Amino acid sequence: RSFSQALEELERAGLSSFFKGLLSARDYGEQEAGPALYLRALRRMGTTPRATAVFTTRPDQRESLEQLALFPVLVGPTAREAGQGDGFIPDYREMTRSL
Repeated sequence: RSFSQALEELERAGLSSFFKGLLSARDYGEQEAGPALYLRALRRMGTTPRATAVFTTRPDQRESLEQLALFPVLVGPTAREAGQGDGFIPDYREMTRSL
């Protein structure tokens, strides 16, 4: 998705205020999210890996996130179907319920 599409979806869901910023792989010349992008995001946000959750709809990203000591939160039915029970939410709106 494009940056503007992601921002529109967050605003429509009432979630944009929960994010410090958005980071796109394309913004950094990357084809897709991966270790290089995650490390850039950490530097940009000034957070440590253990204090950073990464919300993703892609279960295939879990292993690389965990290798960097980041906490993956898998979003959506695809994540649940992949058998990834820890750090799972059904949709992005659910992340605000515990705040």
